[in-house]
Amino acid sequence: DLPNYLDLHTGTLYTKASITGFEASIDLVGFVYLTSGKFSPTLCCPDYTGSSSVIGRYPEIESWSTKNLTSYDYYTSDNNLISAEKFENAQNDSLLVTSYKPDKVSGLCKYCYTGTIIPFKTEDGKYGLVRVLHADLTETGYMELEVKIQK
Repeated sequence: DLPNYLDLHTGTLYTKASITGFEASIDLVGFVYLTSGKFSPTLCCPDYTGSSSVIGRYPEIESWSTKNLTSYDYYTSDNNLISAEKFENAQNDSLLVTSYKPDKVSGLCKYCYTGTIIPFKTEDGKYGLVRVLHADLTETGYMELEVKIQK
């Protein structure tokens, strides 16, 4: 069973079998689904309730007492505004904070293909970047991510 849940602050991954007791620490939920005829590797969060909600894929989230809202800057990721070089060279908070544009955000970020870099802000106000190192294009596939987050 591959992990679906990620605590962005610690980098700890959880599966459905190991999540019990750690629900309140989950900031990111990953999945792949078919939308508009295309497979979309997707980053989401426990508190997202839109039409592509994680509840349909992971119904156990509905019973969690704490559901964190992580906001993903989909405009920056959709338009490839952060290069791999900038990501690799980010050594302090400046790029993490300035790359996040709060007027184009959602609790869901679609089309997170390999190489995509997505700015985010967690429920507790920490800014960061996710780089997709690998994303399968099947609903049973997996994603591999690299994360940089404020301390």
